[in-house]
Amino acid sequence: MAYACQIGPGQWIYLDSLGAETVITVAASSAGQQQQSTSRLLTGTWTAAPIVVQVGAGVAIKLTTAEGSRYLQVQGSQIAEVAGVPTFDQGSVLPLQENSEMPQAPLQPIQPIQPMQPMQPLPPLQMGNMQMSLNPMAMQMGNMAMQMGNNAAGTQQRFCTQCGQLLKPEDRFCGQCGHAVSQSG
Repeated sequence: MAYACQIGPGQWIYLDSLGAETVITVAASSAGQQQQSTSRLLTGTWTAAPIVVQVGAGVAIKLTTAEGSRYLQVQGSQIAEVAGVPTFDQGSVLPLQENSEMPQAPLQPIQPIQPMQPMQPLPPLQMGNMQMSLNPMAMQMGNMAMQMGNNAAGTQQRFCTQCGQLLKPEDRFCGQCGHAVSQSG
């Protein structure tokens, strides 16, 4: 049989005996947040219901098993077995509720990832006599030009060797600086 015990506002302890193993779950929930910590301890088979006592800021648990009494301590989300007998008389016994099963935190559905919006084309970047464009990727500096990929028309792009302005195939002069352009490309 599993047991539940409220140890504070929004804080619960769940205890369950699975043969010789004790399963302890500490769960805390507040607005928009849930935390849960579970430990499994080899304590022996229970012969009586556990006793839970609030001691200071923590909780002490007494388990009566076929092998004798075992004591556990819960502080925050930390769960540990203690060798000595905690001072049960200095705390208040907390009521246990029978539970048919251990809690399972409800899982919120994950929203699907939205596709990224396509990047807007960037204007050609220009710095001194160097010009770069990203679609298609091209760079021109002085009389040196590099390009990756093909442009939409499938023709080689040309740039002004004076100012780096992108030239149309029919241009004989640069439309930006007026420099005479060679027709050989």
